[in-house]
Amino acid sequence: MEILSKLIQLLRSEVLSFSNQRRLRSGLCRALKEKSSPIFFIFTPEIVHFASYCIPNDAEGFEPILILNSVSAEDEQWLRVTHPDNIIIQLKTSLMGNANSILAHAEVLNDLFATVNKPFCIQDPDCFVTNPGFWEQVNLDLDQDMAGGPFTKKPTDHDHVLPNTFFLIFNQRVFKSVCTRYKISANIMQTLPLRAKKKIQDMGYTNGQCPDSYKGYFDTLQAFWVLALAEGFKFKKISGAGKNVFHIGGTSYLHNSDYDLSHWDYWPLSVIYFNLKLLELPAGERFRHRFKVLFDQFESSDGLLSTYPQFMDTWRFKEMQTILKYIVN
Repeated sequence: MEILSKLIQLLRSEVLSFSNQRRLRSGLCRALKEKSSPIFFIFTPEIVHFASYCIPNDAEGFEPILILNSVSAEDEQWLRVTHPDNIIIQLKTSLMGNANSILAHAEVLNDLFATVNKPFCIQDPDCFVTNPGFWEQVNLDLDQDMAGGPFTKKPTDHDHVLPNTFFLIFNQRVFKSVCTRYKISANIMQTLPLRAKKKIQDMGYTNGQCPDSYKGYFDTLQAFWVLALAEGFKFKKISGAGKNVFHIGGTSYLHNSDYDLSHWDYWPLSVIYFNLKLLELPAGERFRHRFKVLFDQFESSDGLLSTYPQFMDTWRFKEMQTILKYIVN
């Protein structure tokens, strides 16, 4: 039964991928012919309310494109009305019409890599660029760079740096080459093919090791990052993290009240505060009922601050103010 289940899942993924690549090719026909570089914003249901604030209109040489992953027809229509000048592509997420079915982030990335024939960006909808000058750095040396971005992290037990995926520009040619050579993809991978296992030894990985030892697997894109580094390609660090470009994250905190809100330098609290602020703006009105639990708990963003006044002394609060000042104006 387990083998049959895996075969059915593989078939589902292949059929959906075929359908979505057709949708992407059709929707991106004009954009792929132009000189501008696409910036893909992948929207899922819990983050549609960010759309009025994260889509740049001052990114010269770039074209924002909205990819919808399990977004409702009502939200899709709202996005098309509020963003009439942007390409919007709704992906197919279920073969049976299940409205709650959602594609894994890696599945969407794989279809973009299969479809887009030039360098492109991925920007999380909860990632905000507050200085138009940032875009001048968003480029690659296509002979040396596998990708570029402002956010990075170190693996658990190794000394090299890996990208965080909040904002990235990809060299799609390198991705396709490395993935073909080592039979990998953007997917989460429990184990690597034999050739890939041997190659990552060049980066100090012994048999069974992963970038994050506490996970025990290669997370989305991690197999590609490590193998591309082992091949001699570089990750271009783009300056501006925490100054010109910011990432909110933590959407799970919006629906789970069991967290210690002061954990990680008040990260959970900052996420809730920021979302309350957006939902209190006119464009957020249609979404407020979805986050009723936040308003029931705090009543408003000001109510949150009165409950946690110490939050206003943190760097996260100051960061939130920087973002809000930019997007509201």
